[in-house]
Amino acid sequence: MASTPAPLTAHAAALQRLGDLKGRLELSARRWQQVQQLVPATMRALVKPGACDDFDWCIVVAHAAAAAKLRHIVPDLEQALEQREGRKVSVRLRVSANG
Repeated sequence: MASTPAPLTAHAAALQRLGDLKGRLELSARRWQQVQQLVPATMRALVKPGACDDFDWCIVVAHAAAAAKLRHIVPDLEQALEQREGRKVSVRLRVSANG
């Protein structure tokens, strides 16, 4: 039985990783759609969805002052996600390096 050529195997692995990344990006966008109404309207422009996996989600915030205010609603965001997804999701805030 002939083995799969190395370049083909590497290509298949890269496609798998790309598919996984696309899935995580879609999950992050879905989570943002689910909870954005909990974020004060005046702050929504300062927030964007970031990296995630099944149990963790990072929200990118434009600056430290906005992150400090958003920390107060993180428990509400986590509760809303748990209700929608049926599992505990830990939300982290990260201040953007680009400010």
